[in-house]
Amino acid sequence: MLFTPLKVAVAIYAIGTTATELTCWPKNDFKGPISGTYNLNSGWQNARNCQSARWSTGTNNPNCIWIKGSSGQKSWSARTNNFPTDIFKDIGYDSQVREAAC
Repeated sequence: MLFTPLKVAVAIYAIGTTATELTCWPKNDFKGPISGTYNLNSGWQNARNCQSARWSTGTNNPNCIWIKGSSGQKSWSARTNNFPTDIFKDIGYDSQVREAAC
């Protein structure tokens, strides 16, 4: 297998990047997260029955956290530290989340 400069650069980038981690708390019960954390690195992921969530990511992340449900979708900067208490209320609790460009 030949290691071209492009392959080496992609490998180094992949090793140095980390996915945004989202923690979700269930509706009417803020005692703990549902299934720990979601690593938002590709596609929509189910976040069913979440009421509140928070996430952590790198300080240079240019993306947004997208949340969609049966009533619409919203986005927040991946770098935000201002998390609404009930971010799923307006869009539905049977939601999905992903990280993508704003």
